[in-house]
Amino acid sequence: MSEKIPEELENDQEGYSTPDLEAWSESTGENWLDLEDELLEEALEEDPVRLYLREISQVPLLTAEEEFRLMARFQGQRVMQRLPEGTPLQQMLLLGEQMLRQWQGCIQVQPSPRFDLMLAEALGLQKSWQGRTPSYTRAWLEGLPRPQGMEWGETAAQLYDLLIYFYLIPEETGSWLLGWTEKHSRPPALSTLQKHFPDEKRLSIHLEGVRARGEEAYQMLIRANLRLVVSVARHYIGRGLPLLDLIQEGNLGLLRGIERFDPHKGYRLSTYVTWWIRQAIGRTLSQQARSIRLPVHLLELLTQFSKVQRELTQKLGREPTAEEMALEMHFLSAEEVEAIRRLRRENRPLPAALRQRLNQAMYKVEELVRSSEEMPSLDIQIGENEDSLEDFIEDENAAEAMDEATRNMLREQIQRALDVLTERERQVLELRYGLIDGVEHTLEEISRYFNITRERVRQVEARALRKLRHPLRSKYLKDFLS
Repeated sequence: MSEKIPEELENDQEGYSTPDLEAWSESTGENWLDLEDELLEEALEEDPVRLYLREISQVPLLTAEEEFRLMARFQGQRVMQRLPEGTPLQQMLLLGEQMLRQWQGCIQVQPSPRFDLMLAEALGLQKSWQGRTPSYTRAWLEGLPRPQGMEWGETAAQLYDLLIYFYLIPEETGSWLLGWTEKHSRPPALSTLQKHFPDEKRLSIHLEGVRARGEEAYQMLIRANLRLVVSVARHYIGRGLPLLDLIQEGNLGLLRGIERFDPHKGYRLSTYVTWWIRQAIGRTLSQQARSIRLPVHLLELLTQFSKVQRELTQKLGREPTAEEMALEMHFLSAEEVEAIRRLRRENRPLPAALRQRLNQAMYKVEELVRSSEEMPSLDIQIGENEDSLEDFIEDENAAEAMDEATRNMLREQIQRALDVLTERERQVLELRYGLIDGVEHTLEEISRYFNITRERVRQVEARALRKLRHPLRSKYLKDFLS
């Protein structure tokens, strides 16, 4: 059953706070009770999906320039992580050696870039990623002719890596190097460069700043693309996982995509990570959302299909067509594939027999797509009581109950989470969900126990749950969700 989607990314009013129940009930009138009731009801309906969407909608999208600069900071941090352990001076000497080697290789590039402008850009990047001046390096890479083959990609990678090395040198060393580039057409010797390194203490501060700026850039790139994850995840609703689970898996794909993104290739980050988001969600659906396991031979075929689809998507920069997939899936002989491609290049029609063979191959591709997408899920809801298909399937090999140690750990973490609640809120949740003796009580039973109305019990429960949903409080229980 499809999950109802809230209006996406709307900029409604921020959340509200609820005063202490006892003081609130004594100091407010009926009008405020009605208003609080309405807001609590709205919070129950919206949380957590709508509140999450509202939160991520506050993060502005990045321009191409901002994206390029943030990625440069992040890449700088990754270069630092790959360095062997050593003193700040030892690490800076190694970086200096790599920079000079990269610089020497870039001198041969034609047309030659302005290394002084690249260096000035890198030094400015140490101070801020939000400058209004367009990136010289990015503009130069975009204007670089793109001949067929690997030559362009290697040149672009060389120049981009040089920008990162320029960014990694200390500001005072870079300022001296700017003066050097005005007088010389070649990079200095490492021994000359080393004379202009700051002392160990300032080198340590500089390298720590590189790491901190890189981590900050990584987090900003993530936050700015969370809306993209939601947009992609919506297309997978009804295939076996709730929307929040789809978003969570998509976020993991986003992280992997950011870590593998190459800015020098000229693509926007959103274009690249979309594929990783889809892959992460699709892989999780295939692993968790099937109620019936597919035959081994079909699983192998689907694995091959996924690999070919991924390779073609990376090669073409778009989703491949059914015909393109059919030509790569070995459903046709090598002679047939060659004949089809030759006739397509010559813009000539296919013979009837060859057309029929191609149609059969394309039909197999479509069958594979349906096999991967239409398998019923164990999470499909049955009836109106939120029971799932999984609840009606007998598990003959069910595992034994959780061992006592795990139970004790879970009990301790529950108590830790409940410590943030008032005594009344805690008692209501303990009775409502059977946290003391395993017996769950209805709102009516709890209202009689405390001698208050059912509505008041519901309000206390809603407020307590809202407190527990806060990430800082719910994190203690997440490890037990599985």
